[in-house]
Parts: sequence; C-alpha cells; structure tokens
Amino acid sequence: MEWSEFARRLGRELAGLERDTILIVRERLESRHYVQAMREPDRLYAEAVSNNFLEGPLLLTPADEEVMSEAGWRPPTEPAPRNWWTELPGSGMPGGMAAVTEADFSRLADVMVTALRDVQGVRRPSDLVYEAFHRHGPGLIELLDFGIDVADLSRVTQQRSSSGPAPG
Repeated sequence: MEWSEFARRLGRELAGLERDTILIVRERLESRHYVQAMREPDRLYAEAVSNNFLEGPLLLTPADEEVMSEAGWRPPTEPAPRNWWTELPGSGMPGGMAAVTEADFSRLADVMVTALRDVQGVRRPSDLVYEAFHRHGPGLIELLDFGIDVADLSRVTQQRSSSGPAPG
C-alpha cells in the first residue's frame, strides 16, 4: 500500500471513530514513533510524539519541528499537552463535530502521515501497526478495512469495518 492509499484509509477510520475510542498508529519496530487520535464528546484530538518522550537518535531536529508546525501540528507545552497536537473541529469552528467534513478528516490524516513519514522516518505503511480501543473497554478493536496490522491480534475483542461494526 502506498502512503496516499494509507492516508485515505486513515481518514476514513478517523471519521468512523466512536466517542471515547482511541486509535494509535505506530511503527512496528520502534513503538516510540507514533501518532494517535482520541474521539472525545466535542472533538477529535490528535497527537504525535514529541522530544519529551524521545532520546538520542530519535530526537526531533529543529528542521523536523518546522515540518511539524508547517503541517498543522501545534507544539507541546508545559504542563500539557506534552506531545505535538491538533484537533477537529478547529478552534472557533461553529457547529462542533457536526460541522466536520470528510475533507477535514482527510486533512487530519495527511497531517498524521506527514508526522509518521516525513518526521519520524517510517518508510512505508506496511511498517506500521495500530491499536484501537474504547477508553473504558477491554481489548482491542480490529479495523477490518484499515489495511495495516493490528499490534496484538490476541487482544482483539471486537471487529469493525469502516462502514460500521462487523456482523456476528
């Protein structure tokens, strides 16, 4: 799968996240390279790892941080958020989540891909795995149409296609 197809699928999965669901996409062999999105009642909040959680050769350079800012990420702050972050709907957008369009989810997916590919150095989507789960629920949700591997298949307790829950 190419990055453009992965971004399209990620946008679709972001649009389908249910309230209180978290989606973490990380590099298979370097779990500190990740982006994540959390569906909250009034927003979809996304993060990408910052230097607060990296060390040595994994540290982001000033050029990396410039790419993050230009892509639309907001820098970490003290005391929180400690990661790069962004959200839908954007600040001051009237209508809340009801006003968020498919194009907005696609743009957010592109911002997340920029972090993974251009800053964290993930070479291809097949190098990624994911975890999707409800904040207060057990186990992982397998996203049947996502096109990358679930991080731990043994922890899957439910399945969902991007058009809704899987039958049976």
